[in-house]
Amino acid sequence: MKSTKIRVASKMISVIIYMMAALGGYNPMLLLAGYVFLYEKKDERLRLDVMMSFVVTIIYSLINIFIGYIPVIVNWFLVLFSIKADISTFGGQIKVFTEIVDFMRLVVLIKLAADAYKDKNRELLYKIFKIR
Repeated sequence: MKSTKIRVASKMISVIIYMMAALGGYNPMLLLAGYVFLYEKKDERLRLDVMMSFVVTIIYSLINIFIGYIPVIVNWFLVLFSIKADISTFGGQIKVFTEIVDFMRLVVLIKLAADAYKDKNRELLYKIFKIR
């Protein structure tokens, strides 16, 4: 089993990277990314795991931002076309969608952590990031 410079198994660092992305957000991910990119330069798998955790987190954050702006865009159209409508219940539905997206992000990152722990073959990730 491959180990890192701090004598921890490489796959455990990968699992920690994904769990920090799922539970902690950007700050813990940045700390682990700094460690991986500064001290584990030769381990392509750890670098891939850091990049994948950032990609997943950023994609789901962008989806949440887009969903959050839907009521604003609808309100602009209502004002633009002088339509009188009550969209107060629309905000509650948007909140449900953002919670669903956050839950999906959590599930995807936990699945990636489980795959990293089981050393599953992740050929699709290697093709995306052009790593052999």
